[in-house]
Amino acid sequence: MGTYIVIGILNKLTAPCSRAGISDWLVKTVLPDRMRLDPDLFSSANFWDQFEKIFPEELLKERQQQVDEGKLAEAELFSNDAVFRIEEKIWERVIDHYDVLLDTILYDTTSRHRSWLCRPGHNKAYRHHLRQVGLALASTVDGGLLLLHSLVRGNRHDAKLFPESLTEMSERLVKLGRGTEEITVVFDEGNNSQENMRKIKAIDEVDFHLVGALVSSHHRSLVSRSLKRYETTLKDGRICSPLQRLAAF
Repeated sequence: MGTYIVIGILNKLTAPCSRAGISDWLVKTVLPDRMRLDPDLFSSANFWDQFEKIFPEELLKERQQQVDEGKLAEAELFSNDAVFRIEEKIWERVIDHYDVLLDTILYDTTSRHRSWLCRPGHNKAYRHHLRQVGLALASTVDGGLLLLHSLVRGNRHDAKLFPESLTEMSERLVKLGRGTEEITVVFDEGNNSQENMRKIKAIDEVDFHLVGALVSSHHRSLVSRSLKRYETTLKDGRICSPLQRLAAF
């Protein structure tokens, strides 16, 4: 099961393709020799079978029925400790081996359209009639690495999702941060409301600093300044410009 997850991650990092194309991709790499793999085993069906062991579709359907009957909160529909533990264990190993800064996090949401879980909702491509499922992602500024995720129904608006998903992520982030006392979260204007900020600031474990995007036309004098005029001093003493951080991301 773990091998399928690792191969899936390596594929997404280097040459993203559908599950049906991973077998063809594998034979062009050194992975079969290095990991002693049979590329023919990495079919769509086998990937599905392995992920079924982690989060069975039948469990999701049972929860959906409970949500429809009012016996389960919608926020609990996608909650899965096994998936979260895998995600956290991978990051624990990364942090053990590499100096990754977790004091600044980028937060955003996206959507996908192929799943029985999809629901019509606000679509960023203005295709509001489409059925979709929402994905909230938190990534690091240092290297632009995907950190944590939260899966939601497609009919949840970003602004309503933000406090719920970020609160859940922050509790997990505190564990990974290993003593990080301050975390800066950067998000777009779709989540930028006083109510959202109040809910996140109420979290006790760490001191959250929130940076929400603003409409550039309202701050012409500020955005007209060159980024070269700004510098950032990191906690380890390094000094870098916004241009350097953007280039790294």
